[in-house]
Amino acid sequence: MLRKQSGDRLGSLQELDHKAALARLDALPVPELEHALLQVVADRTARPADIREQHWFLRGLSERDAVPPAFRVSFRVAASHKAMELLDSELCEAMLDSLEAAFPLIERLAPNRATRRDRTHQLVSLYAVLLQLQLFLGRLDAFEQTART
Repeated sequence: MLRKQSGDRLGSLQELDHKAALARLDALPVPELEHALLQVVADRTARPADIREQHWFLRGLSERDAVPPAFRVSFRVAASHKAMELLDSELCEAMLDSLEAAFPLIERLAPNRATRRDRTHQLVSLYAVLLQLQLFLGRLDAFEQTART
């Protein structure tokens, strides 16, 4: 559980908005931050409860330089899923740009036995959600072009 490793400084993020949740993570020392990031990726209860707040929380994490590249990609993928859950075309449009900007992050990754840090896993996840967003937005030409990549 997140609290065991990160202490009482983190606490529950369920009742927080995205800004307060990001501030909690920003306050963690580096060794505790990595464990907290793993929990955020793997456990939806380690995020704000509201789906829109989750989107902005995940998107905020994806833009932080202190967050390792593999996590930044994972958070973009997860934020994209939240945008589609919300049926919010504007958020989905914004996530297309964010996903395109993630390719250089993936280039910095190497093969890794840890799935969330593995270059191939991240690349497949990125392409999968990119295709889903393109279908969601009705961008069939872009979908066909991406599918051929």
